[in-house]
Amino acid sequence: MKYIIKNDLYDIFVKKKKYLFTYMLLIILTIFILRILKYEFNKDLLFNISGMNFNLSENTLYILLFLFHLTFYVFLSIYSFTKDMYFGLCNIFLRISSSGWLKYKVISMTISLIFIKTISYFIYFSFFKDIISIDIFIFDICFFMLVISISYAMYIILKKNKFIFFLILICMFLLLWFYGISYVLIKKYIFLIIISNFIIYILTKKIFKKVLFC
Repeated sequence: MKYIIKNDLYDIFVKKKKYLFTYMLLIILTIFILRILKYEFNKDLLFNISGMNFNLSENTLYILLFLFHLTFYVFLSIYSFTKDMYFGLCNIFLRISSSGWLKYKVISMTISLIFIKTISYFIYFSFFKDIISIDIFIFDICFFMLVISISYAMYIILKKNKFIFFLILICMFLLLWFYGISYVLIKKYIFLIIISNFIIYILTKKIFKKVLFC
């Protein structure tokens, strides 16, 4: 239903506009601070600012930037996913199937992600105009779409089985700890990331049918 998408977009870009404004403002402030500190504005810095690099051996600021982007998109995902549940999710399923509802949620978050990233890259372009390319933009979207998909799945798993939730959470933390995340890895495994998005979506639909919050 188009209403679900329109409602989600309205809630994210109007009701939560202060979060979006804060997100963009912090990106701009970070870039200016890095310029004042005379950081070299190269590809590595762009990947760190955009949240596509994470390594515990890196600069503390880069780690905080990754966690900043991660927290923002996880927050938006969970907000978009749960906001209807407080108004009678079972009533919604009288008009639409659970899988259909989930599909529209994914579509609305994908649109939101692309729009937010587009604005972000206009900001980046002001400082990295000789570096930014369409493939970097696409890889960035694919990676954070995976973050959104995992957020949906993890929320549903948390409601179904807390033990499995924490087990998966620990495994993901260990993977981050030992391997980290980098643009090079994202680029190398981009097809795996895209496939993972579809697999997680399918698994989430199956789990969601068994865990209705009503």
